[in-house]
Amino acid sequence: MTHPDLETLLAAARAAGLRVGILSNGIGISEHRAGAIIEHADFIRISQDDAPDAEQPVRHTFKMYDHLQDEVSRSLENLARARKARPQSTCAVGFSYTIQKNNLRSIPRMVEYVSHSATVRELEMIVTFKIAHGAGEYLCTEEDLRWLRDEVLTNTAFMDHPCVNLRFFRDYFFPRLDLVDIARGEPTRSYYRRGRISCFTPSLFSFIDAFGGVYVCCHLYDDNGDFDSERRRNYVIGDITERSFLEVWGSPEYQQLRARLMPINVDAMPACGECTRHWVPNTLVSRLFEEVFQPLVEELGAPRAIAAYEALASAFPQHAVWF
Repeated sequence: MTHPDLETLLAAARAAGLRVGILSNGIGISEHRAGAIIEHADFIRISQDDAPDAEQPVRHTFKMYDHLQDEVSRSLENLARARKARPQSTCAVGFSYTIQKNNLRSIPRMVEYVSHSATVRELEMIVTFKIAHGAGEYLCTEEDLRWLRDEVLTNTAFMDHPCVNLRFFRDYFFPRLDLVDIARGEPTRSYYRRGRISCFTPSLFSFIDAFGGVYVCCHLYDDNGDFDSERRRNYVIGDITERSFLEVWGSPEYQQLRARLMPINVDAMPACGECTRHWVPNTLVSRLFEEVFQPLVEELGAPRAIAAYEALASAFPQHAVWF
């Protein structure tokens, strides 16, 4: 939000036909910037560290952190006014709440907040909960996770709430992932070891940092790591200031990393056992790939199999057909 040309950049991206998403801590969204966001962005997701009535902040990143919630409230009010002035906007406004040991017990109060805040209701905000992973002092303990599973996720009011994604944890996350792994910050480690699951992210997605470095995903970029992250240095594939993106995308280095993830071997690539970003689509697409696409390749050959899938994609343009 500090970039002096943010509004111009948003308008240019929209004019170029790009989809624009914004991740923000909610500070500094002025009325003018809120208008540009609502007009040009597809979504803005605001990171919420804790329930707004928390007595102690989860972290003290900024000197003014004690007043952060007041700042966020003003930003939300500005976004709500901008939305009201632009009723045709489809920009989705939501919260992202990373569950960790210091805010776990605040989950019920966060749900209460989104239930009763007039501004949140006006913006039709959804809270996306996720659980902290990787190495760090903020990881939930096994006891914490059992409380979440056995107390919060058995509360019918929370499970039926239309503005939170807690049902995902009850129905999918906890039944499939190992509690010990989650507490260690490696939630998908045993899951990937048990099943033959490939990662299709390197064939569908690419991450380019502010300096031109190209990575196969935001997790191997180590987006929560230090500026001089060792993982970031190890997994940079190329640089678009030196080669075109298409050259990097089709390079031997990119192809080799794609092959290493078919299937995922968490012993060879431990970072993948920490990642929960794409484990659900990878599970579904791996099954589609092995049960549908590979038999088609064996029967028709790769070019005709791809053509068959492209025909499906044309016939059903509203549905992604992955292979």
